[in-house]
Amino acid sequence: MKGLVKKAIEQMASLSLCTWLLAAICTVLFLGLYHVKGNEMALSSLGTMDLFEWLIRYETIYPGKLWWFASFVLFVFILSINTLFCTLRRIRPILATILKARETKGPFFKRLLIHGIHLSFLMITLGYFLSFTKSEIHPSIILTPNGPSHKIDEDTIISLMTLRKLFYKGHMEAMKGRIVGVDATLNIHRGKTDTRHVLRSDDALIIGNLIVSIRDFSKDPKRDWVKIYVRKDYGLWYYLSGSLAFVIISISFGGYGLMEKIGVGKTR
Repeated sequence: MKGLVKKAIEQMASLSLCTWLLAAICTVLFLGLYHVKGNEMALSSLGTMDLFEWLIRYETIYPGKLWWFASFVLFVFILSINTLFCTLRRIRPILATILKARETKGPFFKRLLIHGIHLSFLMITLGYFLSFTKSEIHPSIILTPNGPSHKIDEDTIISLMTLRKLFYKGHMEAMKGRIVGVDATLNIHRGKTDTRHVLRSDDALIIGNLIVSIRDFSKDPKRDWVKIYVRKDYGLWYYLSGSLAFVIISISFGGYGLMEKIGVGKTR
């Protein structure tokens, strides 16, 4: 029994499995370019509901059109398991060697950086999984200046204080006098504190794990309203932290390789 488990772990941690999964991911994404034509609305709705709810609903609306996306999610999930097994299997002896044999710290540290890249990838995929399966989404909140507030959850309430309309200032005669954007001053109550934030129509606010953006606004000079999108994203700081770690470790890996090439700090 132990032999079978060990063999299964070795297979899940194998480089060949990783290669096949990457090839499969590229293939389904390429096929998805064909199937997405005419179904753009389905993909644009992905950010408004839970991933599994989205798959069930839109597979009913567009039967046989979203299999490639479900396959993509499945392959990325298996790739994450493959990366985790591979990293756990190889990182322990590397750490042990670095701690025991100082003369081999250089090359083994480089190998450790590679696994740091793997771990940051896992952090990113975990973040996006939580984001698309656990987030609380409010896709269409209509607010008016000093009007009714909107309750996001037990601790979070959003209201619109003021709305400043931005008019076209270019040279096209047909556009003159048109409203092309807004600056919305939002009051966000969280817990026992109230904070005010200016949100532009072409920007987004990140407050803790809240993402707030403007989806639409009144183009009528006599009417004042704004439609906002609010996402309480439980994976936000996982995929942001993972992305930052990925960049830092990749730069460190490249810098270390360059130093090795030019002979700086070369170990004997």
